[in-house]
Amino acid sequence: MLCAGCTQAVRQPVEITAKTNAQQANTIDWSPLSLTLQRVLDGESVKVEPLRAARDELTRLFAQLAIVGPNSTPDQFKRRAERLAYWLNAHTAATLFSLALLAEDNQAPEQVPPGFDERFTFEVDGSFRSRAELATAARGVLADDWRVELALPTVTEKGPSLPSRIYLAEMLDSQLDRAVRVAFASPRVVRVNHGEIKQIEFWPGLWRLRPRLISDYETSLNTTDATMLNVVLAWTETSFDRITLNSAVGYVEVPMPQTRKVAWQSFEATDLIDAALGG
Repeated sequence: MLCAGCTQAVRQPVEITAKTNAQQANTIDWSPLSLTLQRVLDGESVKVEPLRAARDELTRLFAQLAIVGPNSTPDQFKRRAERLAYWLNAHTAATLFSLALLAEDNQAPEQVPPGFDERFTFEVDGSFRSRAELATAARGVLADDWRVELALPTVTEKGPSLPSRIYLAEMLDSQLDRAVRVAFASPRVVRVNHGEIKQIEFWPGLWRLRPRLISDYETSLNTTDATMLNVVLAWTETSFDRITLNSAVGYVEVPMPQTRKVAWQSFEATDLIDAALGG
């Protein structure tokens, strides 16, 4: 059905040979991605065994993505929302498939290897592209919209988590807003540290946006001396999160340390679930 490069080359093309009628339909059936997300996600972590079992579903999807896309079938992607939803979903699919390949042969490494974002490439819209290149394509559709950065999931325990649903062009604006709110509410992206050195930590991808976000906030409210905490509070939905963030007023703002640790579902969590079900 598929094969991945056998060497330790930086880029390993994943060859998909599944048949598809996508070219005749001239459209994409995203249901394999939707089903995969439902089966493999446990909150912000990924279940290893269901992910391994999802390879067939993802293969079906990539057989379609290879021949349908903004460049291959432009008449289907005239609106920017249609193009962005395509690239965001393709990036999510590549993230899942890359993790599945990392976890093959009964292995689930605790950390991703260096260069993992470029390692596996998938034929999408007529060209082989890595996760990093798919992310770049998504950013390029709405270069002036910083929300896109928080809609691109990471594979590690820091940064935006995988989305629970696919992106739809008709709902994209509200879904991007939701991606921001979910990210800001997660300790993977914004974390308050009440330890000896009191500080509020931000995922490095968000930290890079800091000057722009603060400037936009100050312009919109005609104010000065804003902080990232002000920006995050403006997007906060729940009173619990507001109380938590307000407790960090005056804390030093710093970027989080980098990590390569994969956000697998912990064995402890799996054991607890099995025990609860009588397993």
